[in-house]
Amino acid sequence: MSEGVDLFDQSEILGVRLAALDSRAQVTSEQGVVTIRNTSDLGAFVDAFLAAIAEHRHWIRLAQKDMVPA
Repeated sequence: MSEGVDLFDQSEILGVRLAALDSRAQVTSEQGVVTIRNTSDLGAFVDAFLAAIAEHRHWIRLAQKDMVPA
């Protein structure tokens, strides 16, 4: 169930903290990127994801746009 987090990890996007490999059902949310690993209960993830969407825009990303490999 952690394939999406693995994809982000391999993408080399810098400056975004992701859920740790050894974490268990711990939500990590940074700059609008919400991740979780090792769980089948997605309630906490959904709550954090909805909160990130409610912000509409994560302005910190604009300052870090040059950190994304192209």
